[in-house]
Amino acid sequence: MWTKNSAGLFRPQNRPDEGDSPSGSKMAANKVKDDVELDEMEDEEDAGDGVVVSKRSLLGALNQYQNVLEMMQALSPSVKRRLKALKRLQFEATKVEAQFYQEYHELEMKYEALYQPFRDKRKEIVNGAHEPTDQESEWPSDDEKEDDLCDETTKMKIEDVAADSKPAAAAEDKNKKNEPEKGIPDFWLTIFKNVGILSEMVQEHDEPILKNLKDIVVTLTDKPMGFNLDFYFAPNDFFNNAVLTKHYEMKCEPDEGDPFSFEGPEIVKCTGCTIDWKKGKNVTVKVVKKKQKHRSRGSVRTVTRTVQNDSFFNFFDPPAGTKFLRMPILF
Repeated sequence: MWTKNSAGLFRPQNRPDEGDSPSGSKMAANKVKDDVELDEMEDEEDAGDGVVVSKRSLLGALNQYQNVLEMMQALSPSVKRRLKALKRLQFEATKVEAQFYQEYHELEMKYEALYQPFRDKRKEIVNGAHEPTDQESEWPSDDEKEDDLCDETTKMKIEDVAADSKPAAAAEDKNKKNEPEKGIPDFWLTIFKNVGILSEMVQEHDEPILKNLKDIVVTLTDKPMGFNLDFYFAPNDFFNNAVLTKHYEMKCEPDEGDPFSFEGPEIVKCTGCTIDWKKGKNVTVKVVKKKQKHRSRGSVRTVTRTVQNDSFFNFFDPPAGTKFLRMPILF
């Protein structure tokens, strides 16, 4: 039997024949536990993309909103008038904040020109077009002892290889060591694999392609406010593009319909580019085979179809003008 308590909630009431016995209490407790677990399961609803929405949380938010409305309705006309004045002040202040972010963006564009010589030099060093001088290479090591230990370890490994390898193999290794190593091998690939959000995007089949990445250039734009990302690649066996681009457009003004949600510049849309993949080299798709059985004849056939494959290079393939609800840019 279920009874309603003072809070308006139903709770189980023990029957006379089971309330006085331990087994009866245990059975009642188990029933309540099962009912609660069932309620929790029914309370959750899949909203797509792996997002689970709780009906109770939605109802709670709705109740809170209703309470605010009731509180506002209970205010006197004079207090409501003063609140409107505060809203107007906040809206005007938000306009000033938007102007601040706009001028900040313009200041960044000014300093981009001052940063560029350093980025050009970085590109030359990374790709082996410039060999740093002794003066350019002066920088204190984090741990000189650690460097010495690495040198000793490397020396021991070289001596072991020379002692154990055959003469032909040793000669080949010697020739390889004599070849000068240009720049910093796999510079950008190493960065991608060690930066949180990028490492999650890079798949194993992306790595041979990213070995050919030579430079990344960020260009800020003013009208409309935004920025471009340009990825420069060396000639490779995967695609014909020399540059892969992605453009972002930002908005930096309060929304008249919801002015108090303004949090600074936000991405409102982005546009990728078309990658000219060489035959059989497109890592963004994969071919899957599925067997289908005919309903009446019972014969089995194999159906082949192409589906999207996880890859960093899906980054360049958003639908044209993809919009984002709220993605604030943190400068």
